[in-house]
Amino acid sequence: MAMSQSNVIQDAGVALAAAKNHATELAEVGITTEDVGRVETLITTLTEKDFQHKESISHVRRLTDEQNLLIGRGQFIIGKIQSAAKVQFFRNKNVLIEFHIGKEKDKTVAEVLNELGYMKGLMVTYASQLTARGIKEVDLTELNACHTELQEKDREQENAKRLQVQIGAERNAALAELKDAVALIRQSAKTCFRGNKTILNEFKSILKARKPKTPDTPVPPENA
Repeated sequence: MAMSQSNVIQDAGVALAAAKNHATELAEVGITTEDVGRVETLITTLTEKDFQHKESISHVRRLTDEQNLLIGRGQFIIGKIQSAAKVQFFRNKNVLIEFHIGKEKDKTVAEVLNELGYMKGLMVTYASQLTARGIKEVDLTELNACHTELQEKDREQENAKRLQVQIGAERNAALAELKDAVALIRQSAKTCFRGNKTILNEFKSILKARKPKTPDTPVPPENA
């Protein structure tokens, strides 16, 4: 399991505190105030980017929920039109096929958008017959509204997904930079405080080292 960003940030904070406490000694092995400040800046950057990424994930989920509500509205109005068509054209198999009677319900955004646009044309073509079976102008208005709102919501979600990917890439870049900056501090500390376990413990990582995977040892076949 990958370590969380918060764990990496907490671990970097340990190295940062130790570096500040021993800045004078570390300067002797080339660690500058800029090196220490870079760790502090990257901690802030990663914290912000991690928060933004989590928010972007939540935003995409909210948009998906809103899309699903619109899909439900679209399916309802499509079903209402088909029900009216079943009554009006119950003896006309060809027209029933036109209204997609018996077809599996559309579920995806693209499918529902296509079906709403298609049904709009049928409502115009068979306006008088459908009106006789209870389909009113308000139903056409609802169909158009669903189509428009679902298109807009789909575009909004696609933009949100792209932003989520972008923020995720920025977060990962900040994470990699922070790890490198912390590694520089710790490696320099090993050189500077070689043999001084007390001080080296101040720089010690709090992250558990990953154990390398060991391949399964094949079991030799039993002698026949």
